[in-house]
Amino acid sequence: MNKKLIYLPIDIDVEWPDEAVLIDWFHKHKLKDTNYWEYESNRHTWAMTSTCKEPKDWHRYDKDIWNNRREEGENHGVIIHPGLRDIFPSLANCLEQLPFKQLTVSGMLYQMGEIPPHRDAHDTRNPTEPRRYTIYLTNPKHNTFYFSRDESGSEKIYPNLITPCFAFNNTDVYHGAEATNRPKIILTMAGILDNTAHEQLLEKSLKKYKDYALYV
Repeated sequence: MNKKLIYLPIDIDVEWPDEAVLIDWFHKHKLKDTNYWEYESNRHTWAMTSTCKEPKDWHRYDKDIWNNRREEGENHGVIIHPGLRDIFPSLANCLEQLPFKQLTVSGMLYQMGEIPPHRDAHDTRNPTEPRRYTIYLTNPKHNTFYFSRDESGSEKIYPNLITPCFAFNNTDVYHGAEATNRPKIILTMAGILDNTAHEQLLEKSLKKYKDYALYV
């Protein structure tokens, strides 16, 4: 049986930010609303980092953007949150280099409680796995992110976070995060992948980081 690639560091230059500066930025720019599922489930608090069209308010939960994040629509490229590029230039650059035809929305997620093993929403376009791009922003020495073969989480598989940006498999494994007693922030995004560019980036990254890739 062919093994499935479940985790791959991505070959895009991006620096881990100063954690104190990151946390300060997050709290100044997080959503003021609390009526979104991730918050109500005690999973994450959000702060938007980019959209593909000018949002009504960067500090408010825009239901239309999030509910239609994988639908083609108004697309003006990657619109970076005002001021973010000045403080985190490599992070803004990374977002612009990711292989999306439409990067509908991206946001920092500040972990609130334990995240049980789960799969994210299915992408009906079925891009090549691993297809969920994520940027781990806080100190990777305190990583809580893991993979599991099933929803029980009885066997946890932890990636070696040697670079902030990685892609993970949302089809063949589950993923979750253990509870943490310190700040933990990741950046995640949703949109429509350019599967050709996506596969080229996976191939390039696998050549560079083959020793850190994970398979099941």
